[in-house]
Amino acid sequence: MSPDPTRRSCLTVFDALVDLSIDEQMAWLDRLPIEEAELREEVLRLLEAHRRSEGILESPLARLAGGLVGDMGPFPPGETPERIGPWQIVRPIGRGGMAMVYLAQDLKHDRPIAIKVLHPELAVRLGPERFQREIRIAAQLQHPHILPIYDSGADAGVLWFTMPYVEGETLRQRLQRAGALPIPDA
Repeated sequence: MSPDPTRRSCLTVFDALVDLSIDEQMAWLDRLPIEEAELREEVLRLLEAHRRSEGILESPLARLAGGLVGDMGPFPPGETPERIGPWQIVRPIGRGGMAMVYLAQDLKHDRPIAIKVLHPELAVRLGPERFQREIRIAAQLQHPHILPIYDSGADAGVLWFTMPYVEGETLRQRLQRAGALPIPDA
């Protein structure tokens, strides 16, 4: 059974809005229908939490670590492991400032999953606490628009967590392709 695609709405809305100015974020959220008040509030909480945490990545040490990571994923080019824990890596599907996301196959349950792997250089320089905090917070969230955490851990010093893989374009890709969404679609 495939995960419900609406479960990622909160995080995909957050992802699409996070790089916009506060005014642009609020203007977009203000266009949501009243029935989406819960989604709006959850996205606002995520955006506020993101704003509060931004300073850590602006420190000189974080900038140095970011320079060391560059455009690499968490593994040297051509050295992505075939497996992380019990998951067979298929291909990279996303990259952020702190982590790389891979499509993987859950061999035990015969299902695709997404596995987010912290850049090891950041784990060494910044400590794994922030990534582990992200995992703990995400694992506690229960909302129809948020994907659950399946598992988390470390494999050969690499920190990771897994969640359902939902096929399709991101909200950011949709906005770039088609422009602003009509309110019912949003």
